[in-house]
Amino acid sequence: MVRPCFSVCVLVLGALLLAAPRPAHAAIESDLVKQGIAAYNDLEYPRAIDLLKKALQETLTRDEKIVTFQTLAYAHVALGKHDEAVHDFMNLLEINGSFELDRTISPRVRAVFEEARGKVATQGGGGVDRAQSLPELHPMVTPMKKIKEGQAVTIAAAYPGGVASRIELFYRTRGQNVFAKLKSPVGTDGSFSVTVPGMHVEGPALEYYLVVLDDNGSSVALAGTLGQPLAVDVEGRKRPVYTKGWFWGVMAGVAVVGAGVATAVVLTTRSTISSSTPATISIQPH
Repeated sequence: MVRPCFSVCVLVLGALLLAAPRPAHAAIESDLVKQGIAAYNDLEYPRAIDLLKKALQETLTRDEKIVTFQTLAYAHVALGKHDEAVHDFMNLLEINGSFELDRTISPRVRAVFEEARGKVATQGGGGVDRAQSLPELHPMVTPMKKIKEGQAVTIAAAYPGGVASRIELFYRTRGQNVFAKLKSPVGTDGSFSVTVPGMHVEGPALEYYLVVLDDNGSSVALAGTLGQPLAVDVEGRKRPVYTKGWFWGVMAGVAVVGAGVATAVVLTTRSTISSSTPATISIQPH
């Protein structure tokens, strides 16, 4: 009876190890980071978290920071600490805004990652590196030419296969720090479209990226990234001359000159009047 039980236990443990996400390989020199990863791989999640937090107090390389935050997030998810895991992924995305999880990572972890990415996008931050591992879409933007300020913009694409459930579009005016977000369901054929309201379309350009999600909230495809969004040029609206700053500067100058001339006329007039100056009084009968 002992041998079957032992075999079952080994199979269960093996399944857990296969299901647990593994940190990405990178050049790691920090002993604390190495120990933290080893503890995570041994399913010693609290110890892994303790070691990795200590490692963050050292001077780590960029790759070491990425692996550290990634492993911390995995460990927090394993312990059911959702908010901490989101925070870890947000820290990771601050270093590499285009970071993507491997498609073999469990949906539970991917959903937390997508939540973190959405928060970073709408609150500001994210690096500029590009490291995609998901299929990249090529959306069609309407109107296709000469988008004018104040004109609604529709972004459409398709991801066939029946996996996609919804998309999240993040957009902003070039020069802004944060993105706004729109959601849209995906059709049965995998197609979708989402429209950015005209009031949010301003020059010089509309920047955006989108993520295609499955029923579990895991990303399955994307177009652009947080670090390197796509963009379409927007033609600025011609404004009346009186709405421009230089116009009122000129008018202020004209007003000052006009006031000076009027004062000079009054002073000149007054200086030519004396007690001997003749005057004519007219009385109009009523």
